[in-house]
Amino acid sequence: MRKHFKPLILLATLFLASSLATGVAPTASQPVVEPDEVLYDDPSIVAFDEMKPTAQTEIPDVKSVVLHYHNDDGACGKDTTSTGSAGGRAFYVWTTGVPGKEYMPDSVSPNGQDMNFTLDFTSEKFSGFYGKTKLMLIIKYRASPTDENWSGQSSDTEISYGDYTVDGAGKLELWTMPGSGSDLAIFLSEAATKVCGVTSAKFITWKTIACTSTAASVTYDLYAFDATYWKVDATSRASIQKWYLIARGEGSGASFNITLPHSAHINIVYSLISLDANSTTGLTKTATVSFEPLYDDERFETYYTYDGGDLGVTYSPTQSSFKVWAPTAGLVALRVYTNGTPSELGGSDSFKAYNMAYTGHGIWALTVTGMLLSYYYTYLVSNSAGTNEVVDPYATACGVNGRRGMIYDKSYTNPTGWNDLPLVWDGVPGYDIKTPQELSIYEVHVQDFTGDSSWNGTEQKGTYKAFVEPGTRLASDATVTTGYDHLNELGVNAIQLLPVFDHDNDETKSSFL
Repeated sequence: MRKHFKPLILLATLFLASSLATGVAPTASQPVVEPDEVLYDDPSIVAFDEMKPTAQTEIPDVKSVVLHYHNDDGACGKDTTSTGSAGGRAFYVWTTGVPGKEYMPDSVSPNGQDMNFTLDFTSEKFSGFYGKTKLMLIIKYRASPTDENWSGQSSDTEISYGDYTVDGAGKLELWTMPGSGSDLAIFLSEAATKVCGVTSAKFITWKTIACTSTAASVTYDLYAFDATYWKVDATSRASIQKWYLIARGEGSGASFNITLPHSAHINIVYSLISLDANSTTGLTKTATVSFEPLYDDERFETYYTYDGGDLGVTYSPTQSSFKVWAPTAGLVALRVYTNGTPSELGGSDSFKAYNMAYTGHGIWALTVTGMLLSYYYTYLVSNSAGTNEVVDPYATACGVNGRRGMIYDKSYTNPTGWNDLPLVWDGVPGYDIKTPQELSIYEVHVQDFTGDSSWNGTEQKGTYKAFVEPGTRLASDATVTTGYDHLNELGVNAIQLLPVFDHDNDETKSSFL
């Protein structure tokens, strides 16, 4: 299945301080830019035994999902050919234990702007989807017999059933359309997809928001949601939303700008709610303001980058410290699980949770005292995409299917001197590659490298030990090197191993060697 890495780019309060927050002052070597004056949280420490189990979200019994997709470009284009090679879009869906597959829409509107698709979990075709907690979705152009065709695809979109209410028959019906960038926007009614207003908004400077609109004129409210907002439940958020209003105005034309009196802060979620000035329905359109144009900006690199080597979990018998780089998160919460396998795969969902602290340079941190050896953990991230549970991108061990990171003692797993290994060049430790142009890269798969019958080493085929075993030769010609000696003979100075990381597979059924 085609997957995209989406940085854990995640968005917190407009409390302004008179001086720069501790730990982020520029040094003499840093560029001089406008200070980031957001007040950061103090680093948090919590005792594991004092953390109370968090109530589990009740997952509705979903028996069918009806998906609608709308796009003004009219390119949904129902395909009526027998080969499936004509144009148009398709639904690509998967879930835990069910690999991704492209499905033709059940129907497409005559103007090509709308298409729909139903997954009936009570049918044999989609029975594997029943009993799961979520559905994954991509909208893409249709494949042909010779091309899988991922052009124009949307981002991977997670539909968590716990976020929605299903009807009495167990049916969940959702309407989708293009959102910001390649994201999909999800709505609970068809009418919401037809609303005119601001369709996308992005910061082009730290004080300027560029808006694109489908209405001739709009009125808008701009909100800035901080960590306090994300700490309460969804019902409470609706009641306190008014306190986060920072700007109100009007815009006209297909594009217009909004200028703020202060610089934006990256760890705040800015949300723009607009109303078509000519509409009589009263329906509004919501667009989250993207920071993406600023990621290469001097101010971003000064205040929101981090080069420390302690990301992930740092374990000791008395405490475990968690750090994640999530500069655009409004809030990150730590969940500590007793089991590495989710209940839908036969494990347990029992966990304790605690909010992390934003400490500057894009870092969310928390130290938990107590013995956490062999527990598992995830992060609950609130950002422009809502609130989603994710595995730590810096985890170095995980549970089944990579759903939860594992807390373990590296002194038991890392060979002696693991963190002190120098880069070696021609047998000389400490050689430093100055530029990427100096690299001559050979890409290789660890298992495949020694998997062929022509490799005649003494180690088990397909293993790391086999990979580095010297002295192997072709069985039919002892003058021809194989394996590790062959790499040395090629004269390359860098090797890229693929894959040596957790992969997207179903580990409940697979065997690897």
